[in-house]
Parts: sequence; structure tokens; C-alpha cells
Amino acid sequence: MSIKLIRVISMLFSILSDKLSRHDISVLSTEKTLDTLIKNKVSISRFGDGEFNLLLGNDMPFQSASPELRASLRRVLIDQDNNHRCLVAIPGSFVTVSHLTLKSKFFWIKYFAKFRNDLLPFLNNQYVYGYLQISRIYINRKDKLGATKNFDNWKEIFKNKHILLVEGSESKFGVGNDLFENTLSISRVICPSRQTFQVYEELLDYLSSVTVLSYDFSKISNIQIIDTGNMDLEYEWMKLGVTKPTKINHKYSIEVKNGTETVDIEDGVYESQIIKRIGVNGV
Repeated sequence: MSIKLIRVISMLFSILSDKLSRHDISVLSTEKTLDTLIKNKVSISRFGDGEFNLLLGNDMPFQSASPELRASLRRVLIDQDNNHRCLVAIPGSFVTVSHLTLKSKFFWIKYFAKFRNDLLPFLNNQYVYGYLQISRIYINRKDKLGATKNFDNWKEIFKNKHILLVEGSESKFGVGNDLFENTLSISRVICPSRQTFQVYEELLDYLSSVTVLSYDFSKISNIQIIDTGNMDLEYEWMKLGVTKPTKINHKYSIEVKNGTETVDIEDGVYESQIIKRIGVNGV
């Protein structure tokens, strides 16, 4: 790609990001967001392009934009001041893309150009947002070496904790890697990999689509709820040393070819950690 084209792209993003800077939208860095989770033990509810698409009424491959879900997502965005135990996170790439790979820069420039006028009314210039992409700290980053420290911070969040995972039936978060090597215990509630919001009420009842759950449950409990997103897959990719999303046979992903077709594995430890299945086969 020519230097001239890169300059044009940079100029375009500068023009687009000015729309946000003039509204004084503030987003913490990756490091400061993770540090906030570690030190303040707050929950986090992350709004990525998928959540914003659902909010605007656009169906996603994994979830339909039902009126109930749209209303819940809107409530989380406009209700931040009433819940100091939950940090709402949005894409830091709305403010800068300098740290991203060229492919990721293209994505966010295009996305922001298309939806900026729709999204700005939902954003609060009196609120300091967390950084959405704390779960995407390898593949889309130019600095691949910096991912190691960020993953160490994730491990610090999990350290000496009793972990309850709410995950899709094919996610198998942490299975086959050492993300949870220093946790005290791990329990799992298994939900459908798609259309999870359809079992939201049953899930909320049992515990007391993750973006809304993190926010709601943190209001009624001192438990720290963290929307981990694709962090487990990013960790797998870093361990493999790959530079693009790669299929992990036993883990679900909508980002790679045939990524939704997973291979069952026999893992007695994983099975023993499952305490409840909601909306899927099993107890």
C-alpha cells in the first residue's frame, strides 16, 4: 500500500474522529481499563460493533435485534450514572486507531463513517468509558509483544478468585490453556451459543447476552461481573504465534471459516465444572 494512500486514510479518520472529540467523549486505554478492573473490582459491560448494531435494530449472526434486547442495551448506555459498580466500555478506536493493524483501521474508519451520527446521541460526554477491546489485545494490534503484559493483567483479575463462567455451549473458555491456573475454583453455566438473550430471564433468575447481564447483576450484587468477549481465543492465537484469526477446533468462533463447527473433546475437568445448563441439552 502506498504512503499516499495511508496518509489519505489517516486524514479521513482524523476528520471522522473530530466528531467525537468535539463531543468530549473520553475512553480509557487498555492498560487503565484493566487496571481499574484489578484495583477497583468493578464489573464491565462492553459495547462493540455487534452491540451497537443490535441497538440500532440490525440483526447479528449470533443474536436477533429484538425490541426487548434493544431497550435493555439502550438502558445500559443511558443509565451509567446510576451504577458505579459497572464500567461501560465502548471502542477506543472511536477516538484513535494508531495502535491497530491496517485491516482493523479500515474496519473502524468504515464503521464510524457509516454510524457516527446514529451513535453519538447514545454517548455521554460526562462519562469516562472503559476500553472495549480489552478482550482483543493481540490479532488486531500492531504491537504483538505488548499482548503478553495485558494477558498477565487478565490472569491477575482471575487470581485467587472463585470463578463462575456463563458461556456458550461451544466456547470452552480457558479449556486447554493456563488463563485460570491461579484461580481458586471454576464453575460453568452453559447457555446457547446463539440467541442467548432468549434465555436471559431464566439466566438472570438462576444467577440471581452478557452486555446487559454484566450491568444488571452488578447492581444487585457485590460480585464482579466481567464480559470477557473473545479474550480466550485471542490468547490461543498469541500462544500459536499466528497473525490472523485461526480456527481452534474445540472452540466456537464466527470470525473464521467453519469456526462455528466445533469438535467435541473429552475433558473430565471441564465437564465436572458445569453446574447448570440453560437452554441447551443436559441438566
